[in-house]
Amino acid sequence: MILKMDIEGNEFEIIKDLSDDILKKFKYITLELHFSGKRSFYIEALKKLSMYHQVIFIRFNDWGNIVTFGYNRFGNAIEL
Repeated sequence: MILKMDIEGNEFEIIKDLSDDILKKFKYITLELHFSGKRSFYIEALKKLSMYHQVIFIRFNDWGNIVTFGYNRFGNAIEL
């Protein structure tokens, strides 16, 4: 199964609420992630995804504001 998610900022909440059993059913997941809240919330969701999946493609979306994580700066949305 394939999951495609582009829900304009609500993706982290959905990922957090997905059960491990459901998450494991997807062979491929494509996401557009929007960063606009607490960083710990992002890290929690991304750790959950990385338990069963690995990133094979990243595209930084250059629309919107610039976000800084440590020394890295990129647009507030990325596509995985």
